[in-house]
Amino acid sequence: MKRFPKTVVLVCLAALAALLVASEGEGKPVVARAVDPRAEAVRLQVFSLLGEPVYDSGFRQGGTVQWNLQTQSGSVAANGVYLFVLTTRDREGRLLRRMGKIVVLR
Repeated sequence: MKRFPKTVVLVCLAALAALLVASEGEGKPVVARAVDPRAEAVRLQVFSLLGEPVYDSGFRQGGTVQWNLQTQSGSVAANGVYLFVLTTRDREGRLLRRMGKIVVLR
């Protein structure tokens, strides 16, 4: 049986937008990348399944933003399923949003 690292975050691909959310393993932050070269800024929002905000990166220049698996209050995010909204903004100010799920297991 294959062993998974202590922190496993499932990869979520949004088909048309080429947006990627993934973790590189134990203790590593979740990295959201906008693969679209037109993306000037990216924002990652994470919510509980009840819709409560857990994390909001705000818009960050470039195509990458990280979530260190901590809540806005600084506590460690619990194991479970979270919803995310990944928003990119291009040079013309157009927004593209994709939603998905992130699973955190330790």
